Amino acid sequence: MYPSTSSMMQLQYVLRTNCTLKSLKILGSLSQRDDPGPGLAQHAPRVLSGLAMNLGLTELDVSGNAIRDSGMSALAGALKTNRTLTSVEFDRNIVTLEGWKAFRKCLYGNKKLLHVGYPSVDVSLWQNQCLETIKSNNQEVALLKSQIKDAHRLNQMTVKAHRVEQLKVQKRKELRLQKSIQESRKV
Repeated sequence: MYPSTSSMMQLQYVLRTNCTLKSLKILGSLSQRDDPGPGLAQHAPRVLSGLAMNLGLTELDVSGNAIRDSGMSALAGALKTNRTLTSVEFDRNIVTLEGWKAFRKCLYGNKKLLHVGYPSVDVSLWQNQCLETIKSNNQEVALLKSQIKDAHRLNQMTVKAHRVEQLKVQKRKELRLQKSIQESRKV
């Protein structure tokens, strides 16, 4: 059974007003590729925004909730103003490079946060997706090169020109993916 909207709103209220709770684990059931269903994933931006005003919590673990980039952005936004959290864990949340960039921005002004768990499963899944896309892209590039050769051999210049344009698009796509992988190693 999944948590209701009202229970998520109550959790947001607790996060906003709590002064005594020091450690909170909201562990979802997401393993590497499961669908956790609704719950924190669906309500993450609203619930996690309650952390901005929290004055007691020092440790938070929201691993396995599939909060995605929107939830990570909400967590980052809350951590820009929260000055009590010293430890955060958030792996297995289907976060991509955009979510990590948002999180990284919150660290610049936050001097209290001492421990941030490395999201190894999320990083690995995301990089594997990028590599699969690059592999597929490389197959498309090989096919386009073959079609360009055939068009040149048969003197079909308009077909050749069209395939060359498609090849340029595929090459730009590959460069963007490789750049994203490089950026993920910095985060």
